[in-house]
Amino acid sequence: MRTFQGRPSLSAADAVALDAYGDLFGRTLRTLHARRAAKKRDDKPGLMREFGLTARQFNAVRVSLDGMYASIRARLPELVDDVARRLKSTTRRLAIADDPAKRHQLARRAFRLTTRLAQLRADAQSGAIRIAFGSKRLFRAQNALADNGYAGHDA
Repeated sequence: MRTFQGRPSLSAADAVALDAYGDLFGRTLRTLHARRAAKKRDDKPGLMREFGLTARQFNAVRVSLDGMYASIRARLPELVDDVARRLKSTTRRLAIADDPAKRHQLARRAFRLTTRLAQLRADAQSGAIRIAFGSKRLFRAQNALADNGYAGHDA
């Protein structure tokens, strides 16, 4: 199997325009997800006016978000099974561990896995969709805004 990658040669103006569109797409995607999480209906005309989108652009955002939701729904049963398997293994190891320090760490892990399993089962039952936009690196940047080049949390 081979993987190919294309890298277009862009002028500075083209790169700025594509970055601006990517920012607009991302903001619209996050806004639509937040509204759906708040149980508000998709207000296509309102979002189109708010973000200055065409109907085709809004449809692209909606289809992208629907794809994310479908992926999470399909993966959720596998995640529940995986966490249940890891919890069973950790519980078995905890039962035979002799070292107090090791028992402590295994007990902590078992607690975390139990909590995670309960959360996943609750999400599966309620149909809740959890999506994290951004990266761990960006999330951690909020702890030292000035050092990371941000004026505030909005930036």
